[in-house]
Amino acid sequence: MPISIQNFGKRYKANPNNYSIPEFQRMYQWKPPQIEKFFDSILRNFPLPRFFVWELNHETNKALTLYQLPNKFINTKGTKSGEKVPNEVPTTAICDGQQRLTSILIGINGLNYSDGKEPKYLYFNVLCDIYKSKQEEINEDLEVDDKKIITFKFLTEKEAQSEVHPNTFFIKVKELYNKIDEYYKSSDEDIIFNMLEEYNFLNYDFYNNQTREDAAKTILYLFRRFTQDYFDFVDIGKAIGNDYGDIVEFFLRINNENKPLSKNQILYSLLCMYFELEEFNGINLKSDFEEITELAESKSIFKGGDGTYEFFLRAALYASTDIILFKKDTFLPSHAKSILRDWQRMKLSIIKTIKLVSELNLDKIITSVNSLIPVVFHLFKKYNQISAEEKREIMKYIVRAQFSNVFGSHGDTLLLALRNSQKNSFTNNPEYNFNLIDLNNSLSGRKDKKTFNLTETEIIALSEIKYKDKKVRPLLNLIYNNSNFNVRFEIDHFHPADICRVKAKLDLYQVDQGDHVKIRSTYDNLPNLQLLKAECNNDKRAKPIVKWIEGILNKRTDLSCLNGKDNFKDYVLDNKIYLPDDEEYNTEEGVKAFISIENYVQFYDTRKRYFQYLLWEALGNYDAQENPFA
Repeated sequence: MPISIQNFGKRYKANPNNYSIPEFQRMYQWKPPQIEKFFDSILRNFPLPRFFVWELNHETNKALTLYQLPNKFINTKGTKSGEKVPNEVPTTAICDGQQRLTSILIGINGLNYSDGKEPKYLYFNVLCDIYKSKQEEINEDLEVDDKKIITFKFLTEKEAQSEVHPNTFFIKVKELYNKIDEYYKSSDEDIIFNMLEEYNFLNYDFYNNQTREDAAKTILYLFRRFTQDYFDFVDIGKAIGNDYGDIVEFFLRINNENKPLSKNQILYSLLCMYFELEEFNGINLKSDFEEITELAESKSIFKGGDGTYEFFLRAALYASTDIILFKKDTFLPSHAKSILRDWQRMKLSIIKTIKLVSELNLDKIITSVNSLIPVVFHLFKKYNQISAEEKREIMKYIVRAQFSNVFGSHGDTLLLALRNSQKNSFTNNPEYNFNLIDLNNSLSGRKDKKTFNLTETEIIALSEIKYKDKKVRPLLNLIYNNSNFNVRFEIDHFHPADICRVKAKLDLYQVDQGDHVKIRSTYDNLPNLQLLKAECNNDKRAKPIVKWIEGILNKRTDLSCLNGKDNFKDYVLDNKIYLPDDEEYNTEEGVKAFISIENYVQFYDTRKRYFQYLLWEALGNYDAQENPFA
C-alpha cells in the first residue's frame, strides 16, 4: 500500500484520525539531529524502510485505545500523545514507524520543536548543492566541502535569517511543502522563475559562484522527493490476523531485532496485551502516565520522557509482583495481571507520593527517583492514609536517601532488600507504620556497606551549607521538627544579612572589629538561618533580632510571629538556639545579650554545634553509642 509523502500529509491534514498510535507504542522520542538526518536521507533519495500498520475498522477498533500522531508543540524532553481516536472510526494504526511518520509531520506541518524557550522549526538550506550528482542541471564544476554543508536544521526564525555559514540560505520546510500544490502542474522553468522572484534570490550574494538558478533547482529537487518518494505501508493484520496479543508480540519482535526497546518499553507493551480483557477494560496506562507527568509537582522531580515511565513501571513491579528487575523471559501473565489489578490504587499512591515530596519541600533535592519507590509502596499498602508522624519519618528517609547517595550504584539489589523488608513488615502487621530504622537494618551485611546513615564529616559539612543551597529547606524542617506543612514558612537570616554584610552597620551596633571577618564569612551559613512564618518576614527584615522581638512583646496583641511565646527565653529555645548552662542566661537581659549581634561569634559557634547534634539525631548512625556532637 504505497503512499507519497505529499499524499500522506494531505490525508493526515484532512483527518488526523486517519492514522493512529496504539497504546502499546512508546512515546515519540526522536531528537532534532535524528529528524534532520532523516530528512537528509529523503533528499538523498535513500530507500525508506517499510511501515508496518494495522488497518482497523469499527469492529476491530472498538476495544482499543488509540491516539493521533502528535500534531502540536513538540518538546525536546518528550511529548504527549495526540488526541484520542474515537473507537467508532476506521483508522490506520502504526505498529512500527511512528518515529519516522511523526518526524515527517514535524517538518511538513511546521511544528515547534524546542526546549520551551524560543520556537524552533525545521529549515531547508537551498544551497545544499551536495546533491548535484543527482541533478544534471546543477553545475558539475562547483567544488563544495561536504562537511561544511548544512541540509536541514532546526532553527529559530532569528537564526534562520542570520548568516550561519556562507553556504546557507534557509527556508522553512513547511513553506516549501505548502507550495507543492501551487506548483504541482507547473513546468520546472516556471517553478524556478517563481522561486527566484519569491525569495529574492536575485539580490542574494551567492557563495562560490553558485548560480541563482541552481538554488531554485535544489528546491525543485526537494519538491520531487515529497511527491515521488513513496512509503510502503504493510498491513500486518492481513498476515497474522487481528488478535491484539499477536499484534503486540509482533511489535515486540521487530523492535527487539532492529531498534531494541528499553526494558520498560517492553514491559509497557506486554501490559498492553491484556487491555482487551474485560477485567481491565477501563485501564488506560498512557493517559494515566501523561496525567501524572503533567502534574505541577512532577516537573521538578522528573526529567520527563522514558525515565519517568520507568519509575511508574518499576514502582508497579515493586508493589505488585515478586520481582524487581524486569526480564521478558521470566515475566509471566500472572505478573501482568497483578500489576493491572493494582494499577488504579498504585496510580493514586504515585500521585500521593509526588505531592507529599512537594509538600515536604523535598522536590528540589531528589537525586534518585528510585528512592521514592519504597514510599509509593508504603502508601499503596496503607491505602494512601498515613499519619503526621509517618510523614516526618518519610521526610527523614528521603533526605537520608539523597544525602547518603546510597542509591548511587547497585540500586536494584538495594530495592530488593528494601522491598523484602517492607513486605515482611506488612505481612506481620497490616497497620505497620513507616519505619526508617527497619529499612536501614535491611541493608546490614551488604558488601558495599552502604546504609542511610550519614558520617560525622557529612554532618559537619551540612551544618555549614549556604542560604541558597537547595538542601537548606529540608534540613531546617528536620532541625525544627516541622511537620505542620500547611503553614507557609520562609527561610530567614536570624541576624539580618543587611547588617552582617555591611561594615558600617556592624560598627553602628558596636560589634568588635575582630569579629567582622567571622560575621561576614558565616552569616549566610545554616547556623544563622531560621524558619519564619511568611507574614512575619517583611516586618523583621533588616531589624536587629533583639529589637524585633522587643517590638512584638511590647505590643502583646499578636504573638504568632514568636510562635505564641511571650518572653525572650521561651522563644529562643523554641527557635533551636542552645543557651549555655550558666545562671546569667536565666534572665531576660542575659538571653538578650546572648542573641545580640555584638555576641554573634559565641551565638554562631554554639548554635552550629547544636545544629550538628540535631542533624545527627535525624540523619546520623543509629548504631552509634552516643551522639558525637553532644
